[in-house]
Amino acid sequence: MTSGEETYALVIDLDGTALDDKGLLPDLNREALNRFVGDGGFLIVSTGRTRISAFSALDGVDLAAGCLTCDNGCTIYRGLELAGVRLPGVAPSDVEAVLAFCRDRSFRVNVFTETRNCAPLYLGNIVQCFANAVRCLVGAKSCIVTTLRALRLLMSEERVKKVWVRGLPADELGDLNKALSSSNAYVINDYGVVEIGSVESSKLAAVNLILKEKRVDPSHVYVVGDDGNDIGLLRSYPNSFAVANSRSEVMEAASYVVSSNNDCGVAEVVERIEADRKSEKAWS
Repeated sequence: MTSGEETYALVIDLDGTALDDKGLLPDLNREALNRFVGDGGFLIVSTGRTRISAFSALDGVDLAAGCLTCDNGCTIYRGLELAGVRLPGVAPSDVEAVLAFCRDRSFRVNVFTETRNCAPLYLGNIVQCFANAVRCLVGAKSCIVTTLRALRLLMSEERVKKVWVRGLPADELGDLNKALSSSNAYVINDYGVVEIGSVESSKLAAVNLILKEKRVDPSHVYVVGDDGNDIGLLRSYPNSFAVANSRSEVMEAASYVVSSNNDCGVAEVVERIEADRKSEKAWS
């Protein structure tokens, strides 16, 4: 990018978008991303993964000048820094609203705090509690919370990054959202997992903070995603792309559809940026 040229930003999701179904980054996507960065582009990786997991998946991609948002927007990392900027988690009142909605029903519920995956036993959440107990035996950071009081104590010590509900009927998603005050519930994968995340620490909130700081023109922001937690971003920026393997509501939210994650749709978006940049240079 030459002096005086506008910054172009590319926001990518990882699983189901930049990574293939095996969880690997195809060579074409890696080459395209490095070409984008080499041309002066600003890369933002917006993922539900942790920092360590995201960097491992992006091995060989130059992230030194970019940004990484982890846990679906809960933490922002600039470049290669180890200490991130923490955004607010799910409000305890919203966590309790979700649990009240799910109590004594056949849903599987997980509450993810800063350090633990918690299964509330008092909900009648037997299947998930059993799964968490098995994970404990193999050394995973999972636990069983027996009472609401114990959960409240835990929430006073650690922020809640997200809540997962499995088994919620699709026609009840709207009712769950009505019970929330500062969070959103959305479907995140083909298995029907509903994730509840804070509006203040969503992918959209985190990316907006980064772009405001970087002063990138919204018309030069390109977003690629595939799942429910990407919908806010896709609706907010005109250059938004859903990969062809996306959920139907995600494709409806995006302006364009590109090839699937297995067919390097992210590389196609980089080519689109290169073409738009060349066209803009020709007119200037």
